[in-house]
Amino acid sequence: DLDTANKIRSKKLPGVEFEEGYQRFYPNNDMASHLLGFVNSDGVGQYGIEAFYNDDLTGKSGRIYKTADGGRRQVPTGETRVYDASDGLSAVLTIDQEIQSYAEEEASKIMEEFNADGVQIIVEDVKSGEILAMVSNPNYNNNDPASPVNGSQKRAWEKMSPQEIQNDWFDNWSNKAVNYIYEPGSTFKLITTAAAIEENETNPNEHYYCSGYIRDIKGAPVIKCVNHNLGDLTLTEALERSCNSTMVYVARDLGREKFVKYIEGFGFGAPTGIDLKGELSGLIPKNPENISEISLATMSYG
Repeated sequence: DLDTANKIRSKKLPGVEFEEGYQRFYPNNDMASHLLGFVNSDGVGQYGIEAFYNDDLTGKSGRIYKTADGGRRQVPTGETRVYDASDGLSAVLTIDQEIQSYAEEEASKIMEEFNADGVQIIVEDVKSGEILAMVSNPNYNNNDPASPVNGSQKRAWEKMSPQEIQNDWFDNWSNKAVNYIYEPGSTFKLITTAAAIEENETNPNEHYYCSGYIRDIKGAPVIKCVNHNLGDLTLTEALERSCNSTMVYVARDLGREKFVKYIEGFGFGAPTGIDLKGELSGLIPKNPENISEISLATMSYG
């Protein structure tokens, strides 16, 4: 950096020369590292926004075209064309830095509390679809992406080959919030419920009975409700208490074909088109006839 260079320059060391250049610097080091990505030594964007918008951010170098002889001297009657350099564009994100900061703090707490391998958090404006925060912990330092992300990785690298370390780099840089798929869990109960209400197969005040178990699927293990025996409850109460059993009954009433239609209608199985490379589409059943009774049951609650 400039301060270090000036200290060396002030010593007037013989044989030491200086060449000025520019490189990308990330003031917040590892904040939103997977979202932003980084540039390599040639200034080419790697991963994240840097890679996706590399051509727009890079700009164009200036050029001079002229007719010259073998000694590179311009021919008097030759033509000269000058193309000025143009700056690259700036990327203005939807990320709210304060929300991003809170999300990263929370991800770090979860990592420590549960000794997790990784934590991903996405905060979205549900009305516009704008991403307000995206975290994939552990973060890496955008200014030094090849460094280990934590102490345990640093110790592990001491015993690894360069190729093994390089494989870890790619894993460190991968944005698992976009590049991986995962089961939605109980949040999917909202999709099952919305589909059934839309098809008039149920309503918020419809009553169901939760015995704590689903035992009537032949050849399948017993499905347990997360809250055990909830007894009589409305659909609204079932959602409030995250009742698995009720969702199984709702999905049965809805049927396989309508269930798949709404899964696709809500966008599952298709990429969102987010401006980041490597987004996975997700896995959903393509043919309703191939959904077994146990699959329909477990899919209903996520």
